[in-house]
Amino acid sequence: MKILKKDMKQEERLLLVESSDDLWYLSHLIDPEDRVKGKTERKIKIGKEGDRNMNVVRKPVTLTVKVEKVEFQEYGSNLKVLGTIVDGPDDVPRGDHHSFSVEIGDQLWVKKEAWLPYHLEQLKDATKQAGTILICLFDREEAAFYLLERKGIQLLSRLKGSVQKKDYESKEGKDFWQEIVKQVCEYDKKHKSTTIILGSPAFWKDYVLKVLSDDVKKKVIPTSCSDLGEGGVKEIMKRPELKAALEKDKTAKEEALVESALAALPKSMLAYGLQEVREAAEQGNAKVVLVTTECIQKARQEEKYKELDQVLKQTSQSQGEVHILTLITKKIDALGGIAAIKRWSS
Repeated sequence: MKILKKDMKQEERLLLVESSDDLWYLSHLIDPEDRVKGKTERKIKIGKEGDRNMNVVRKPVTLTVKVEKVEFQEYGSNLKVLGTIVDGPDDVPRGDHHSFSVEIGDQLWVKKEAWLPYHLEQLKDATKQAGTILICLFDREEAAFYLLERKGIQLLSRLKGSVQKKDYESKEGKDFWQEIVKQVCEYDKKHKSTTIILGSPAFWKDYVLKVLSDDVKKKVIPTSCSDLGEGGVKEIMKRPELKAALEKDKTAKEEALVESALAALPKSMLAYGLQEVREAAEQGNAKVVLVTTECIQKARQEEKYKELDQVLKQTSQSQGEVHILTLITKKIDALGGIAAIKRWSS
């Protein structure tokens, strides 16, 4: 995503959508009550009502809507912004409902009452060029390929092998290692990965490293793992040898934030659930607030977003930090989707 223009007085930013990741970010960045302006199409009736010659045509217009709801379909990468029209051509009635379909390549103005620090953090995440990490976890029977993206962990594919014990240098063994290498190279080229992580129990990764080209090998960080599923991905992300590759990654940052929150729990320094966090925020006692995207979506669906938004605003106004968790969410979701590390025990 690119920020094309800023109007600080009007609290507006003109954004260019460059990828499906950007659509996902916008679905969390645009809140109810925001104003969104962009080019769209609207049905216009030509002729009188009831006239046989009356036609309905779609006319390109530039409209501003007051947002009521945002819908995002991840698998189709479709984003819709629904709201009521507050500005546009004279022949378009104010107050009518309209929905924007936002696509890659579109430009739109987003106006907020105020861009708070956590909004700006989201925008910073969306606009920075994040490196793509390709992960291959394997043993002698199976290989799993993952892509670590800004929006989460994506399973690309799995391979089945049949390398017998103590027979790693046999034709069957070499064929399986070659097959893994072939798939790694294809995914590396397709996704333009900046880092490739090879994880396996014991020494099996050494057989794959032997047949990788030098160009690809430069990107590789070998490590150990005990699981080929997503649990294995999370396991290797905590290993010290991967710190250099992941220290700038959002996943590693979220892991650290969640661990800090859980460490505060037995010390009575953690508020969790909306009611407890609201009380902490009202007292100026919310030092760091963590809220998951699932919690935000649920609040929108249940029409409780204003209450949640007020808590986040109060935290920011009292110099507290607000972090929206998009990847490492399960543990905070189990605590109600929102938690606050407190400044003092109460």
